[in-house]
Amino acid sequence: MSEGYAVPKHRVEAALKLLHEEPLRVLLHLSERAARHSGREHPSDLLNDDGRFFPVTVPSDGQVRLVRRRSIVWVEVAREYREDPEGGSPLVSPDDPESATASVRIQFEDGSRSEGRVCWVLPQGRRRVRDFLDAADLFFPVQAGDTVRLVNLDRIALIELA
Repeated sequence: MSEGYAVPKHRVEAALKLLHEEPLRVLLHLSERAARHSGREHPSDLLNDDGRFFPVTVPSDGQVRLVRRRSIVWVEVAREYREDPEGGSPLVSPDDPESATASVRIQFEDGSRSEGRVCWVLPQGRRRVRDFLDAADLFFPVQAGDTVRLVNLDRIALIELA
């Protein structure tokens, strides 16, 4: 009965790093309409959703795999996929006078590392990196050049200010 039913999705290329594994090239399946804001679903919407698993397609073999969110260390997408003309960008601009920014080096539980810049907006007096991490979604953006890594907060062992 449900075989003819399909929700329209657009695909976004990404690198997916699972715990103790090498990064894997995948396609994320994102909705044309986001559940929590106007415009298309962003990769961060998919990652911060409530479900335990979500599907990805592995382009090298065409197979669809179900990924458990808790096993993800990070997902990297091109910066352009973080911006949506209809729904705006979920990224905070470092040019915003209300924003704070920090360059960070992150070590994950499996020994892998990442570095980049985090930007956030919090009330005056709560603008430390620690305040940001305590308030962040499970997956938060770390910007580096033309890419954004959506980092799993639960997989971080250590963060240093760069």
